[in-house]
Amino acid sequence: GLDGDISINILKDTFGETPEILDQVAYVKSKGTEVIELTEAELRAFKEATKPVLDKWVSEVGTDFVTAATLDMSK
Repeated sequence: GLDGDISINILKDTFGETPEILDQVAYVKSKGTEVIELTEAELRAFKEATKPVLDKWVSEVGTDFVTAATLDMSK
């Protein structure tokens, strides 16, 4: 999956459901979509460029929410 199978496991374990498409990246590639995977340097540059947006969200929804979301995405 796009998140290393985390969401697929939640669907299976919590809801007893298994999605039809288990490898979303392979699926969209098979349909002709170009998937661009960033290098570590590109990802760092992207995070730096979007930092003002993240800072705005922190001021709107709070540090705890953004920290929890960031930790969840890092799994």
